[in-house]
Amino acid sequence: WSTVDSSNHALIVVDSVKTFDESIEYIIKQLPNHPIRPTLIMNKIDLINDQKTQQKSEWIENKIKSMVDIQKVFRISALTTTGVDAVKRYLFTTAQNGEWMYPRDYKSSQSLLSRCHEIIREKVYQVLHREIPYQVAQRTDGWTSLPSGDIRIDHTLIVARDQQKMILENRLKDIGVRSIPELSNLVGHKVHLFLSISVSPHISSQLD
Repeated sequence: WSTVDSSNHALIVVDSVKTFDESIEYIIKQLPNHPIRPTLIMNKIDLINDQKTQQKSEWIENKIKSMVDIQKVFRISALTTTGVDAVKRYLFTTAQNGEWMYPRDYKSSQSLLSRCHEIIREKVYQVLHREIPYQVAQRTDGWTSLPSGDIRIDHTLIVARDQQKMILENRLKDIGVRSIPELSNLVGHKVHLFLSISVSPHISSQLD
């Protein structure tokens, strides 16, 4: 949350028709404790195709507005790019001038482990983009240099319920296959990725 405190602007991006669950609510409840008025991005409006989904989208929007002081609302579809240009223009016009925080040739301030987390999380989003990615926390349990020079990474994906675990188990191999090439390229060695799944009802406190 220190990053939020030092930011000029924050975006809350939510699925317009997805269930408003405890992980999203946990994050939004923290925002009033920080000196920033976020902008709400209601994504996936392309899935609003009847009165039921329209009402659900309106309920989610009003729920968030009741929890935090929203500066502006945009309704977009990242898939069809509807409304995306309006968000870009808004961000450009509201961006504040300032000095660069890092030298031009500085690549990343993230640790190698954090960057590996990001790669795996990206693949979770790609594989489960309409299912449970917002409710998946992560933990690296092991990072082992093998005699061959290869790297073994033991990584756990954490979900809140057994039903979510079953969904994830069916797609675990696909997540691993997609992650390994980028992980290997990042660390400069062949990576052997071992993914496992854990269930924790207190996932909100473990979300990245």
